[in-house]
Amino acid sequence: MDKQKGVRKPIGAYRGVVFDLDGTIVDLGVDWTALKKQLSEYVLKKTGQRFTFTPLDQQLFRARTKFGETFFRRLLEIVTSHELTVDRHVFFDDVNKFIHTATDQKLAVYSMNTERCVRTLLENKFPDKFSVVIAKETCSGPKPTGADLQKILQYWGVNSNDVLFVGDTENDKKSAELARVSFLTTNEFRSIIQPVTSH
Repeated sequence: MDKQKGVRKPIGAYRGVVFDLDGTIVDLGVDWTALKKQLSEYVLKKTGQRFTFTPLDQQLFRARTKFGETFFRRLLEIVTSHELTVDRHVFFDDVNKFIHTATDQKLAVYSMNTERCVRTLLENKFPDKFSVVIAKETCSGPKPTGADLQKILQYWGVNSNDVLFVGDTENDKKSAELARVSFLTTNEFRSIIQPVTSH
């Protein structure tokens, strides 16, 4: 019985499943403290201004407004260099197997990681499995928001009852609630699919 509080029906009955990336499909192993320090040092060097990056996503978008798109893209290059440190990546085998064997469901990624990070990992690990990717550069704003999940629903042409979002943070959960889609934490999702994927 693959149902749990937070979902409306068995996982296999959903027409689409949306995944967060870091902490859900893979642990990127990013040293977030070191990353934020490097970003702050870069801003100070280039602008002479002190600028902190906690919380990271909200402050990155604030920097975009304050310093402009070109500067924002340079900050994202720094973020990507930390996210794509391959020797730190640990993929979750059970989630990966679910993705590889999913044939009757639409799949998407909705992540606050950078576009290059998300697409590089998906193209290397899951070519042609995901029909939609929304990342830091293409999202409507930092999580939580229901707007980006609604974009996925519209692209797929499905209603909110037909989609499950899987993520590992409270902001993921709140985003699902705002979009009125079902939600499972990564651990809840893995506890449900393990008996299925282990065979």
